[in-house]
Amino acid sequence: MNDPVLGAGVEAEADYLLPDSGQAIAVRIVLFDGSSYFTYQLELRGVDHSATVRHFSYFDPEGDGWLLVGGDALYLTDYSLMRRSEIRDDSVIRKELVGLGKPLLLYSRALSRGVLAAVIDEVPDPSHFSLQVDPGRVVGRFGFDYAVPDDVRAPRLQTSPRLFFQVTSGGGLQQASREYRRVMAGLYPQPPLPDWVKYQWGTWYVYYMNYDEEAIRRQVDYIADNLSDLGPWSILLDAGWYVAEGRPGSSWEQVDEEKSPSGLRALVDYAHSRGVKVVLYFSAPYLDDRDREGNWLGLRGFVEQHPEWLIRLQSDASGSSYVYDFTNPELVAYMRGLISSFFSLYDVDGIKIDGLGQAEGEELAAEERDSFGDVNKIRMFTMDIYRLVHEEAARSGKDAYIESGWAIPAFAVQYAHTFRYGDEFPEFEHRYPAGGLLEHIDYATLQKAVLGQRPNMGMVWGGAESQGMIRTWFEAALAMGTQMTMSTDLTRMSGRDLSALRSVLVHYNAFQGETRFVGMPFAQSFATAVGDIVYLGALNRDPVARDITLRLSDYGLDPQREYLMYDVSASRYSRVRGSFTVKAAASSFRLFLLTDKPGVIWTNSAFRVETAPRALKVQMSGPRAITGFVQIHVPSPTRVRLDGRDLPRLSTPGVGSGYSYDDRTGVLRLRYRHDWPHTLEVSY
Repeated sequence: MNDPVLGAGVEAEADYLLPDSGQAIAVRIVLFDGSSYFTYQLELRGVDHSATVRHFSYFDPEGDGWLLVGGDALYLTDYSLMRRSEIRDDSVIRKELVGLGKPLLLYSRALSRGVLAAVIDEVPDPSHFSLQVDPGRVVGRFGFDYAVPDDVRAPRLQTSPRLFFQVTSGGGLQQASREYRRVMAGLYPQPPLPDWVKYQWGTWYVYYMNYDEEAIRRQVDYIADNLSDLGPWSILLDAGWYVAEGRPGSSWEQVDEEKSPSGLRALVDYAHSRGVKVVLYFSAPYLDDRDREGNWLGLRGFVEQHPEWLIRLQSDASGSSYVYDFTNPELVAYMRGLISSFFSLYDVDGIKIDGLGQAEGEELAAEERDSFGDVNKIRMFTMDIYRLVHEEAARSGKDAYIESGWAIPAFAVQYAHTFRYGDEFPEFEHRYPAGGLLEHIDYATLQKAVLGQRPNMGMVWGGAESQGMIRTWFEAALAMGTQMTMSTDLTRMSGRDLSALRSVLVHYNAFQGETRFVGMPFAQSFATAVGDIVYLGALNRDPVARDITLRLSDYGLDPQREYLMYDVSASRYSRVRGSFTVKAAASSFRLFLLTDKPGVIWTNSAFRVETAPRALKVQMSGPRAITGFVQIHVPSPTRVRLDGRDLPRLSTPGVGSGYSYDDRTGVLRLRYRHDWPHTLEVSY
């Protein structure tokens, strides 16, 4: 076959159909000849087309579906959570669900070869992978199939979804999945990110559901007065804006008037008047009718009004659990009107989709799940929900932003802009589903390096005691080049914390530049180059302190050139060439900035740089609440002027009294008041 995206491929017919049952077909494929990739599509021919086939096996592990595994082998895949395992010759059958459109990577480190397999046509259910290697063998029984649950709502299949299959060799996981990412980007192109999407603040960890319009106005005012000069901001109104908790009349149409007596539109209008965009929370497909404080999906009013639009899952003494039935055209029409009203009635700028797939808050017994613990009646609607929200956002005529998480099909990149894998906890490491910094780094690495998705590293939160972790989380986002959200009470921040936070946010530019990883799939370091600066993040995953050596060539830097290196956590500059070694504390992350060009390195001011031969002009501004500072990499300065006034070089300058310069590192330092915008001119 020839496909404009895939190029040349191969069609394969089923070599047998199980007689009488009409339930499964299989093709046996043994093609490890070093070719780049093939796509396989199975078609039923000469059979009763009224039959429903629910199981397509691309490889037959019970027959001749043998795969050369080799020694020191592992597999990696994703089902809204990274799945990785070593492969041993112990006769154990290893099985995994493979996320919708996601790849399975099976790799032999001993052979430096592997295979990648993925179902690349949009389907509502995951694929299945299995592998068994007997003692002393280097080949294994390999199974990869697509099966639809025995459910009356399942489609009647006559043709299998296409399988992308590639033999890989060398280059690591990022290189091995490069062709897969290219194909998926052609089939499911990402929408451009709206130009107003940059910084985001969210309500959830500050207020949970207990926010009101006055509280939100205070946060909006703080952003407008102290942070908006850095770039565009949005606020995420998370669960709590509508009547929920199983109260009478609880439904998506009912704005909680106790919290917003002026109305939701008035609150959105106020945010817009201060230059802040608004993203609104929405959840599907799970809901219930339980009367319980904090139950953000307790929509008893909706359940009572529209029971025919719901699929009941199970009940207990406290109430019943349901799923919206997206096969019901009346429910779909209602949902379209609902999402449309978010944009037209409330004038919001974006939607956060929550609750997809394994719905958080679900109270479901084992019988509602399959052998993998998955909820079939929830996952099959995932793409319908993504598509519906995207289409209504497009119809709004706004440059709308859509973010999501939990269930992240590869096909969904065409319908949403950013994706996160779970909740967050302000520690270095924490168990799923409330992952710590390390877990968010690992999944963002998988998304960027293998899946080709825009990662959202979560909504970091905490009070005064957590400000250090909040900054560290943003530092990791700098090095990863990903989206981040902050959920802390901004109005309680000290001036010192505001200054430190702004110093990181000044550099924040999600999804710009190229990111390189060292040590896949669990990266030991990673770096993103934006402009003249490389933002390098290094991890110590060990529970004890150790030395980490970082080679500049791993991040695209010339090992023969000398670079200025800024160690952010130590606030220390040095000159490096080839590599450098640092002492890393136990379970820690470190950010380093590297450059060999003149320019601003570290500051708490919004700034703009103009360059001329042997000269820099820097425009700087910031909030009056904090004293400004700037640190600039520049060869020996011959003249430094602030707002047209010559400054002297001093060993310990005060605010606006002069500048200091370190001849060893080439760093100029200056402090000034944020009383008005300043112009700094440096000649060298």
